[in-house]
Formats: sequence, C-alpha cells, structure tokens
Amino acid sequence: MTIDMGDQRLESRPFASRDIHPGEAIDGAVEWKDVLAGSWDPVVIEERVASVAIERGEPLTAAVMSSWTAPPADWWSVELELPAGAAAGRAARVVVTDPVLTVEGTVLTVSDGGAFGGARAGLVALPPGSADAVARAATAGRVTVLLGQIAR
Repeated sequence: MTIDMGDQRLESRPFASRDIHPGEAIDGAVEWKDVLAGSWDPVVIEERVASVAIERGEPLTAAVMSSWTAPPADWWSVELELPAGAAAGRAARVVVTDPVLTVEGTVLTVSDGGAFGGARAGLVALPPGSADAVARAATAGRVTVLLGQIAR
C-alpha cells in the first residue's frame, strides 16, 4: 500500500519572533521558517501592524495584520470601540456626548474583537487639541465613532 503525501516542497513564511501588541509594527518582530508549500498565502510584512495580539511563534498571516496609516506628525492615537466596517485608513468622525464635541480623525488599526466576539476596537488618530477630551470621554463610555470614506 502506498500513501501519496502530495507536494512536499517547503516555502519560507513569517512567524512572530516575540509577542506583538495590537497597533505595533510587525517588521521588527519576524523570524522566517520553512513550512509546507501552500500552507498559507505569502504576506507583505513592511508597513504592517498587528491588528490583534500576536504571541511569539504564531504565524503571521493577513488575518492578524493591517496596513499602517500614518497620522500627521502632531496627532495623537486613542483606542476606541469601532463599528463594523472599520478599516485602517478610513475617515472617522468621533462624537462625544459630554462635553459635546465632534472630531474628525482617521482609523489607524482595527482588532477583530477576538475569538469570543468582544467589542471591535482600534486606534484612531485625532488632532492634538481634542485627543485628551476624547480619551477621557472614552473611559466613561461617552464616545461614538462614525465611519466615512477611506482617507487618501
């Protein structure tokens, strides 16, 4: 009896060389390992950030990374709960109910809410004059994020 194991070629694929936090750059935390050809599609590592927490040794696939959208140099990033459809680069209107405030920003990173369907969160870049007020309001649950078009 003969068992055909199929294609046994190997390809290099990226793995996390250390724990990577959501929003953290991927390219400084990569080790390459040989895996069976076709195990998963090749991915781009450059200018990518972790969209979820990644543990050391985990494979780096498209599902755990997102593109980095650089905010203007003087802006600040605040972690906020995001609606479905949020993606890196998408325009965000942050509405604070108390004090009443509306701020235009850009989504930088998005987490998927985890395996148990938790809240979808991500980093939103905001102008320096409003980031502090939004961060305070977010801790009190007084923030809603509306989504606009992909920022160009």
